[in-house]
Amino acid sequence: MRAPMVFALAAVSTLSFGLIGELIQSVIPVNWLLADTTASTAASGYVLVGGPVLGGLAALYYWFPKMTGRTMSEGLAKPSVALIVLGAQLTFIPLFLAGVEGQQVDIFKFFESSDAINAMHLNTLNLIATIGAFVLALGILISIVNAYIGIRGGTPAGHDPWGGETLEWFTTSPPPPHNFDVVPDVRSHEPLRDIRDAVRGRNGSRPASAETKEPVA
Repeated sequence: MRAPMVFALAAVSTLSFGLIGELIQSVIPVNWLLADTTASTAASGYVLVGGPVLGGLAALYYWFPKMTGRTMSEGLAKPSVALIVLGAQLTFIPLFLAGVEGQQVDIFKFFESSDAINAMHLNTLNLIATIGAFVLALGILISIVNAYIGIRGGTPAGHDPWGGETLEWFTTSPPPPHNFDVVPDVRSHEPLRDIRDAVRGRNGSRPASAETKEPVA
């Protein structure tokens, strides 16, 4: 459960909320009621935060060691993902509720003054959504700062910080322009595992893929 996995799980769960919202609005009677309301904005927002934001940050945390040779801070990653997920809920749940009550997008006034109670209720929902947007932005900012700190003075990552199974983790971090001095031997879809097993075999150890309860030397 390192940072890339935490961000990836958060991305899948947040994206699921958005896809469910989009699926609900694909029902024609529901779409008649919610089209061009903030409910549709909330569903789209969940998709955007779950996919490009959280998914992109998961990729950044995962590939950052290979690109820079240094790791990003795990201590800053956890509050970042927590604030992003919390900010998404605070932003999009009130927008969905306001859309169900009929708030249209791209307007500056919700109801006439004669409906002051409803206007106040929608103002409260929009206030919560605004606070949530700032929380969401703060979570993203923490990861940006984390990347900056990592570039300036992060812990050296080594060539394979995640124990990967594919060849990009076989070369140095960051890789040289030619990638490899010698073309690696590829025999399966997990070539780095095969290379490790071959090295262990030469050293007299059992392959990591062998079924054994004994720890691999």
